[in-house]
Amino acid sequence: MQRNIWKPIGLIGLNLVLYFGMQVVVSVAFTVFFLVRYLLSPAYVAGDLTHMLQTLLNATMGNLQWILLVCVALTTPLYLLIYRKRGNELRAMVGARPDTPALGLAVLFALALNALISLMLGLVLAYLQDSGLPIDGLTGQYDSLMQGLVGGNVVPAVLITGILVPIFEEFLFRGLIQGELRKIVPLYGAVLLQGLLFAISHMNVLQSGYALIIGVLLGLLYARGGNLLYPIVVHVVINSTSVLLGNQLGDDLLVHQAGPVLLGSLALLGLSGVLLWRRLGRRNLPF
Repeated sequence: MQRNIWKPIGLIGLNLVLYFGMQVVVSVAFTVFFLVRYLLSPAYVAGDLTHMLQTLLNATMGNLQWILLVCVALTTPLYLLIYRKRGNELRAMVGARPDTPALGLAVLFALALNALISLMLGLVLAYLQDSGLPIDGLTGQYDSLMQGLVGGNVVPAVLITGILVPIFEEFLFRGLIQGELRKIVPLYGAVLLQGLLFAISHMNVLQSGYALIIGVLLGLLYARGGNLLYPIVVHVVINSTSVLLGNQLGDDLLVHQAGPVLLGSLALLGLSGVLLWRRLGRRNLPF
């Protein structure tokens, strides 16, 4: 019994170590490259450590999408290698036949959820800025992170942040990690724990807050639908709309018509969520 418990725990730990470790290794490699380029450039100022560190930070954040791309490209084969003898588990992630109307409802659900989260985040940021609390570092870190993720050229931003990264994260957190947790804890415990790990993986207080909500909802959707395609669609729509609309969605709507949009988002979220849940439930899937 103990062996049955510790094996999934060991795989969860290994998956997370590879995930975070690869981010560290790739980030360090990029930073070393930027450092060498900076030292050889005319912009190098001998003895000005502050300028050098700021230049390295700006270069790293400006290439965050490419860092993520390299991480995904290097980590995915390692996961497939680890699970090479457990093909049945990998195939089970897409075992249930996708339902087209359910996928359409998933898109509506994602649009409403993203609009609602953007509005709530805008309210939180506005409150923090007006509160007089010393949170400039927190909000500045969040703004810099989001600019690195969704800023720049829209094509690579959509392809990497909007599509590739969500697919990878669903494979890792909902597929591998939730699947391993399901072997040792009840379903709702597995959904909650993977949601917590998903939130922690964002390593930013503001982003982790709504990532927890999204992670739990995606975990429930995967458990209900029996196919990773459903949470992938929701995640891709959320990320892609964030890239296409930028960071101004919440602020603009809060200023002009927050009330109607808030009510509309809640109504669409509730209606599409209920219809999606019922639609998947008719197919006699997990719960």
